[in-house]
Amino acid sequence: MPQTRDPDKSYVGMARCFFCLKEDKILLDRCLRDVFPQDCGVIDLEPCNECKGLMEQGILLISVRVGEFDAIAKDQESYKAERAKVGYPSSPRYKHFRPFIPNPFRTGGWCVVKEDYIKRVVQPPELLALMLRERWSFIEDDAWNLMGLPRGDYPAKEGGD
Repeated sequence: MPQTRDPDKSYVGMARCFFCLKEDKILLDRCLRDVFPQDCGVIDLEPCNECKGLMEQGILLISVRVGEFDAIAKDQESYKAERAKVGYPSSPRYKHFRPFIPNPFRTGGWCVVKEDYIKRVVQPPELLALMLRERWSFIEDDAWNLMGLPRGDYPAKEGGD
């Protein structure tokens, strides 16, 4: 018996880049879902090709509300506790456990700065080393303003490219 496609069901969704929030990946599911969302949001910390290129040129900075680093640390502890509770990573049943994706309140600042600038303004050395290795960082608004970094629309918004 031939299968007919139900327009309310889908195999396909779109994921967004964590950094610029532009649609980045097409997601395909092996099972027909009643509610497979068309926009699946952010699913990993892998940059899109555009952000990857920008990270090769400098350090990508994203402004966040003051106090968000404490919230990220709290969320990360909850995530670690959740993983430990289900036996991850010792249980093969959970080998595809979702990654921790920080989700602070972003305040609209987004820019790429030269590595030399970061080396001049960032302290302590451990934070500097982390930023240089990861090629991106959240910056709280107080520090963002102190550094004199520009504000503007995210690249995902119209006219923000």
